[in-house]
Amino acid sequence: KRGIHLFFLLLFCQSVLGIGIVPSSYQVNFQPNLEENFQFRITDTNQNLSIYLEGGLAKYAFLEKERVVGDELFMVKLKLPEKIDVPGKYQIFVSVAESDTPPGGTISALAGIKGLIIISVPFDGKYINPPTLSISDINVNEMAQANIFVQSFGTEAIEKLYGDVYVLNLMDNTLLSAKTDSVSLPSLNKIYLMARLDTASFKPGNYKGKSTVYYDGQSIETNEAFFKVGELVVNIKKYTNQVVEGQINKFDIEIESGWNSFIEDIFANVRVLNENQEITSFKTINTDLKSWEIKNLTGYLDATNIPHGVYEIEIELNYNNIKSREKGEIIIEEGKKRVSQTFLVLIIVIILIIITNLV
Repeated sequence: KRGIHLFFLLLFCQSVLGIGIVPSSYQVNFQPNLEENFQFRITDTNQNLSIYLEGGLAKYAFLEKERVVGDELFMVKLKLPEKIDVPGKYQIFVSVAESDTPPGGTISALAGIKGLIIISVPFDGKYINPPTLSISDINVNEMAQANIFVQSFGTEAIEKLYGDVYVLNLMDNTLLSAKTDSVSLPSLNKIYLMARLDTASFKPGNYKGKSTVYYDGQSIETNEAFFKVGELVVNIKKYTNQVVEGQINKFDIEIESGWNSFIEDIFANVRVLNENQEITSFKTINTDLKSWEIKNLTGYLDATNIPHGVYEIEIELNYNNIKSREKGEIIIEEGKKRVSQTFLVLIIVIILIIITNLV
C-alpha cells in the first residue's frame, strides 16, 4: 500500500516539476492612478489550476479569471491608487495551486511556481539608489576602465551627475584618481558612468578602487571594487608528490594563470632524478588556460622499475615560447609484494599432489 502511495506521489511530482509560468516577471514604475494589464500563461501542463494573488499591493490587482486549464492565457489587471506613502519596490505574486486547493490550503508542491509584478515607488525629489563600482581586470601596460552603475529612484530628474574614482594599493595608498563625464539622469532611469584609468605603469598585482558619486549638490559613496593587473606567467600551485613503485602512476600538476587573457598549448616536461642523474621522464597532455584559471596538467610516471625512495623532480612548464622550471622532491613508496605466477603454480601442484595421495 505504501508503494502505491509512493508511486502516485512520484507521478504527481513529475507532472509538477515541468510546470512554469511565462513571463516570469513584469516591472512597472508607479504613477498615480495607473491602470495596466499583464498577461501570463502556465506552461507544460494540462492540469486544472487555480490562480491567486499575494503581496503588499495585491489589493490593487485583479484576476480576469481564477481558474485555468493547461496552458491557457490569463490577465492580471492593475489599478494603482493616487499615492503610496512609503517608497520602495513592491511585489505582487501571481501564484498557482491545484484547482481543488483553496488559497489558504497546502500548496507546497506548486509553491515555486509564481509570476511576479514589481512596482517601483520612487522617493520624493532627487534620489539615487546606492551606486555600484566595478573595474576591469587588465594586463601590464594596459589601461583599466571604471564603471559606476547609477539608478535614479526619485520623482525629479537629476541635472548634473558625475563620479570621482580613486585607485589604491592594498595598503590603502592612493595611486591615481579620475573623473567621469558629467551627465543628466531622468527620474527612474539608470546609467553607467565611465572613466579610463591610467594604469599602464602598474606592476602585476591586486588593486582596489573607490568612488564618490555627486548629483545636484548631494553625494554618495560606492562600494570598493577590486581588480588585478596580470602578467604572462603560469604558476605551479602543487603537484603529485607521492607515487607507488612497480606501476604506472597518474601525475597531476595544478597550474594557475596570472594573465588576463587566454593562454594555449601549455604542457610540462617532467624529469625524475637520482643524484642529478635522470632515471625517467615524461610529458604531460597539453591544455589551455582562460584568464586567471586554475587547472590540472596530467601525465603518467612509470615507476615500474624504480625502487622506492626519495628522488629529485624537475618540472619544466612550456607556454607561449616561455619555459619555467621548478624543482622539488617526490616520494616513491614501496609497492605491495606480489606473488609470482611460478610460485602460485608450484603451490597449486603441491596441493593437487597432496589431494591425490589422500584419495
